Amino acid sequence: MAGPMTRESFNSYFNAFSVAQKPYYDPYAHLKMAEPLDLSRVRNGEPKYLIRELMAKRYPEIPVPNKNPMPRPVDKYFENWIGPKRKEFKDGLDMSKFTGNQKWQMWCLERWLNMNEG
Repeated sequence: MAGPMTRESFNSYFNAFSVAQKPYYDPYAHLKMAEPLDLSRVRNGEPKYLIRELMAKRYPEIPVPNKNPMPRPVDKYFENWIGPKRKEFKDGLDMSKFTGNQKWQMWCLERWLNMNEG
């Protein structure tokens, strides 16, 4: 089932096509990968390996740049966060033992669970 953002995105396209009185066609609806995603590479620190390989294949004359992730000040954002409240999480978590990124991941998971219940 599509999430709220996906539904909103699709609906905006459907609306535009409808106003133009054109049938909607999603060119990527039947897109399939020729080979399965290499999850071991993704899990071992190469989450964008496929994009990098596609760029190297499409633009062989351009060196594939290294990605420098944009830092998030999550340590500061979550320094006073008391932790998740949902029953799926353990009670009494000592939040001082988690990094800012770990707290952010828990917060995102809790938000996702809240959005998708019911």
